[in-house]
Amino acid sequence: MNNVKILLYFEGEKSLAKSGIGQVIANQQRALDSVGIEWTTDENCKDYDILHINTYGPKSIAAVRKAHSKGKKVIYHGHSTEEDFKNSFLLSKQIAPLAKMYLTTLYKMADYIIAPTEYSKKLISSYGVETPISAVPNGIDLDKYVPRGSKEKAFHEQFEIKADEKVVISEGHCLTCKGLFDFIEVAERLPNYRFIWFGETSLASLPKKNRDAIKKNHPKNVEFAAGFKGDVIEGAYSAADCFLFPSFEETEGDVVLEALASKQNILVRDIPAYEGLLEDNKNCYMANDVDGFVEKLEGIVEKKLPDLSGEGYKTAQSCSINSIGKELEEVYRKVADIEHQSLNIGIFTDTYFPEVSGVATSIRTLRDELEMRGHNVYIFTTTSAGLKNKVDEDECIIRFGSIPFISFTDRRISMRGAAKAQQLAKKYKLDIIHTQTEFGMGVLGKVTAHTNKIPVLHTYHTLYREYLHYVMNGKLLKPIHVKLLFKMFLADVYGCICPSRRVEKEVRSYGIDKLPLRVIPTGIDINKFTQDDALEADKYRCDIREKHGYTDENIVLLSLGRLSYEKNIQAVISALPDMVVAKPEIRLLIVGEGPYHEDLANLASDLGVEDYVEFVGMINNDEVNHYYYAADYFVNASTSETQGLTYSEAMASSLQVIAHGNDYLEDLIDDPSLGSLFYSDDQIAQTTLDYIDSGIKMDADVLGDKLFEISTTNFGARVEQFYKETIVDYKNYKFGEKKTILSLPAAFAKIPGKIPGVKKLMKDTKND
Repeated sequence: MNNVKILLYFEGEKSLAKSGIGQVIANQQRALDSVGIEWTTDENCKDYDILHINTYGPKSIAAVRKAHSKGKKVIYHGHSTEEDFKNSFLLSKQIAPLAKMYLTTLYKMADYIIAPTEYSKKLISSYGVETPISAVPNGIDLDKYVPRGSKEKAFHEQFEIKADEKVVISEGHCLTCKGLFDFIEVAERLPNYRFIWFGETSLASLPKKNRDAIKKNHPKNVEFAAGFKGDVIEGAYSAADCFLFPSFEETEGDVVLEALASKQNILVRDIPAYEGLLEDNKNCYMANDVDGFVEKLEGIVEKKLPDLSGEGYKTAQSCSINSIGKELEEVYRKVADIEHQSLNIGIFTDTYFPEVSGVATSIRTLRDELEMRGHNVYIFTTTSAGLKNKVDEDECIIRFGSIPFISFTDRRISMRGAAKAQQLAKKYKLDIIHTQTEFGMGVLGKVTAHTNKIPVLHTYHTLYREYLHYVMNGKLLKPIHVKLLFKMFLADVYGCICPSRRVEKEVRSYGIDKLPLRVIPTGIDINKFTQDDALEADKYRCDIREKHGYTDENIVLLSLGRLSYEKNIQAVISALPDMVVAKPEIRLLIVGEGPYHEDLANLASDLGVEDYVEFVGMINNDEVNHYYYAADYFVNASTSETQGLTYSEAMASSLQVIAHGNDYLEDLIDDPSLGSLFYSDDQIAQTTLDYIDSGIKMDADVLGDKLFEISTTNFGARVEQFYKETIVDYKNYKFGEKKTILSLPAAFAKIPGKIPGVKKLMKDTKND
């Protein structure tokens, strides 16, 4: 193990060197020295083997991504959790859900996680983090806290401690979650003892109640001592009569270990963080409320209770620097043995950028996440009118000749390219193929997978039975044909991703029972829509509302998306007369463009609500979030969505959703604070009015959990896991079992009647 080199990355080293994290990293350095493992803190180092990261800032994220891109293993040290973040600083409770989402994202990026206690290990796992985790204490420098007369003298002189004075100390930020107010109340109940709280906390970051408690609202026998290090505080640990630590939440509680190492009796709150480390009446004393603290503190100080400092010191010894070094060495050994699982992935699709569609967005999102996780992704797609006389600058995008697809002239279908696809699959050593269409490129992807003996997964994006009216006004193709085509397509894939539970039900209704299905909604880039700066978000809101002539009194309903018949915007417009009668201040803002624009405008005019409706048309992608901020509610009556990314985007922008319910939306909007659902067009007006009148506000905790659920990070991690499981299953698959690869011509041959252009398409495909 001695030939492994560790990069102990330390973001903000200059400002954090003397902080708790700084002390932990210093302990790690000494621990690695104790077992002979080479380490560096040079972020520009190139010859390290494992990145061990303790910090959480943007540079830390960049360091993780850089390490993955270089094929390095990453260990994240899980010092922080949502639970210890809550009730800490000003507004911490409100933003704790976002902190949880952020931490979960970071922890999922790692190959391995170290948590300081079994309790914090359980918490991190409960966030849905499936990364392997080991519990390793932060460690304690026993030599530093050996009781010495000189240190105790420094403490006595600094605070003018009298010979017969009973002193109780604590250390930590002056936070409610640290038990600040219980500490003060215990002191009030024991006026003959002197209580000293050590710790630095910016008063500006604290709630008013905490600031007042520190400045004036505490008894005379309580002191708050900031800025003390070295001999004074180390002397206090051993010279005091007891260390009282009434904290409600800890990931470990390093100060507790420091007190134990000082051979001090400690009194702590009985919380899960100490499970496996501390035991009441054995190596410490525990209580759960002020009465319990008062009773046991008197027993300790007056020596009515047994001295447990000796047993406590043994506990500190088990967490010594040398002991931790051996545990870290074992973790590094495990991580070094983790097989690098970088995959070569081929995605076959009939649509990709510069063509704009939900499918193209989903694929690009997936590609970005997979590449961030260290995989190689190759896009096999059709030629695009948007790239006429141009070549993709990205060599990982391979285009095949195509023609417009039947009635969907803005979509294209590949004509040939089997030989080219086979050659490139071998060149790129593809491990798995992921098809995103049931037509040209999808069939080509299946053929390529079969020929190269690699597994193929499929994503079912579109409920085609909702779009049959586009083909000869629905007179040619019927739902039974959709069922037949899709069932035949899935006959020889190894798994299917459904963007929603609604799609999963649809697939199962086709009689597909044994194929592994995974419901994985496409994630969105949360950072694009969440706004850390409330003032900035408010500015966007004001600018857009002023641009469109809306006052603060107006209730703006936002519809954002393609203007087509199946989006059912006509139902919202039809409900508008009833809404404006009840609330004349309501306005409907329609953002987007499409073939149904003129019909919708005429409908608004016919109903006499044209003054209450505004058609914005297409907007720049960078402005989309501004319109979410400007609105009061997001309204959507579409019944054809398989998932609908705009719902998630609205939610990420803290905009409540009022929509036509389905299985997908029942999962997404599963709390009243997120929005409300209706189930028929005649319910739109009343549902909207009732929800406005309810005055329900967005719940920050609920939103935080939902944001991670719909994030691109969660999306990428779940698809990656499905890939790996499928590859393992495929390797155990019997190649001798008969499989039928469905060709596009064979599929069309099953459909009665003639479809324009199919004969030529079949001929060209056969000649490929």
